[in-house]
Amino acid sequence: MDLTSTHVACVIVTYNRLGLLKNTVAAVTAQTRKPETIVIVDNCSTDGTRDWLQHLASGRSDIMPVFLDTNIGGAGGFHHGIKRAYETGADWIWTMDDDVFPQDDALEQLLEPAIRIANHDMGRIGFLASQVNWRDGCRHVMNTPHPSADWWYGHPECPGCIRLWNASFVSILISRIAVERVGYPVKEFFIWFDDVEYTRRIYGAGLTSYYIESSKVEHVTPANQGVEYKHIVQKDLWKWKYGVRNHVALSRAEGGKLRALATIGNIVRLMWAHDVPLRLQIPLFWAGINGFFFNYRKCITYPVTEIP
Repeated sequence: MDLTSTHVACVIVTYNRLGLLKNTVAAVTAQTRKPETIVIVDNCSTDGTRDWLQHLASGRSDIMPVFLDTNIGGAGGFHHGIKRAYETGADWIWTMDDDVFPQDDALEQLLEPAIRIANHDMGRIGFLASQVNWRDGCRHVMNTPHPSADWWYGHPECPGCIRLWNASFVSILISRIAVERVGYPVKEFFIWFDDVEYTRRIYGAGLTSYYIESSKVEHVTPANQGVEYKHIVQKDLWKWKYGVRNHVALSRAEGGKLRALATIGNIVRLMWAHDVPLRLQIPLFWAGINGFFFNYRKCITYPVTEIP
């Protein structure tokens, strides 16, 4: 496998942000090492995204739009996007949101070490993650990957890289073997924790992943802040309910009932510590209870392997 012969598919998930999407597609198209395919998943936008994508695809063979009938969230978008990218025969799948602007060499900086590591380790590699910055050049709090316990070990083919436990879908390069081994993201998560669960699933499958600081992207969210309970407001309650449910479900899947109950208790403690109004605490507590009984592993699907 080398830099020129490998097939890369980029997956972009979008919903009602056509202006940002155009800039993201332009940045991906301008890469020093261009992806062979750009899969753009439209989560049933109503702002003209569908018409623009249809027009774009009519003149470019590398553009592959996927139009969903309803908005099934970022989790559903990445499920269908990664599935479609895999079905194109892609060796590597590069994921991002529609408000991410990669530097010109972001993909090349991921792909070069990915190929070296894959060749050295006979393909046993999970994903590589970019450095994600905010508008001002500072690291983006929301998209900071989590190192694994052996983070310091790195890899002889990639000096300075850090081993990872999990990362966000904002600019990670996923190997084909990872998709074959662990399946697709859980679309039923809808939003939040889908990327954490998926990348931890890859880690749990024994595939090592890495943080590549030289690959840089800009994530232009309204503010540079993480998911913290002090930021809960009524208009975002629906997101938090998914987040709490998914967090607890992941805790139970990884650590059993006691860890899930401890997660619920910690969530309640954090809400009290940050003076979250009771009218918001109650539905989030029940979201945690729902997560305790949400066995998302039953929802995991895998690529179909044809038997000769």
